[in-house]
Amino acid sequence: FAEAFNNLGVLLREGGDLGKAAAALERAVALNPELTAARFNLGLTYEEQGRFEDAERQYRITIEQLPNDPVPRINLAMMYLGLDRRDDAAAQLRAARPQVRGDVLLSIAVGEGFRRAGAPSEAVGVLETALRQAGSPPPTELLAELSLAYYATGDLDRAEDTMRRAVGQDERDPALQYAYGSILAKRGEVGKARSHLVRAVKLDPEGPYAARARARLDALK
Repeated sequence: FAEAFNNLGVLLREGGDLGKAAAALERAVALNPELTAARFNLGLTYEEQGRFEDAERQYRITIEQLPNDPVPRINLAMMYLGLDRRDDAAAQLRAARPQVRGDVLLSIAVGEGFRRAGAPSEAVGVLETALRQAGSPPPTELLAELSLAYYATGDLDRAEDTMRRAVGQDERDPALQYAYGSILAKRGEVGKARSHLVRAVKLDPEGPYAARARARLDALK
């Protein structure tokens, strides 16, 4: 009953008991080495435990078993980014890129990965394709990530325009307000930048972006 051990492992992992989760998933893989869901979940569990070499091994086996599925590659790339292995991450993202066409959410993940890997031009290519494929209005997350990719390439005009669209779709998101304020500050539009940074603080005074916004406001004084 490999599937039952896989399901048990997922429940234990979601409950935070990583040790028992790993044991259940290891049992599932031992019973059925071809059960890719168990291998993928085992990779996730090992990663959360900080067992990165073990996680990498399970992700790579999953990729071999599911060569046309971009999700294991994306997860492996994100783990590499956390380990500052940017070249390895970019290689996995390039392999996943043609597989995510038509899937906006996965395209956002690949675009973010490319940006964090230091390849913002590739991020722009993926995200612009996703934007053409998205419905109207496009997902706010897509607009925000595309703006950050433009910013990373130095294209402040398109970064500001795209982030303005994202903020217009969700004015109560402190992360968007902070990002927009930061872009405006970079362009030298200090007054507008202040208003959005202040807005970020007011929306979530104890949140992670409030501290960043306060620091940015202090720098603008």
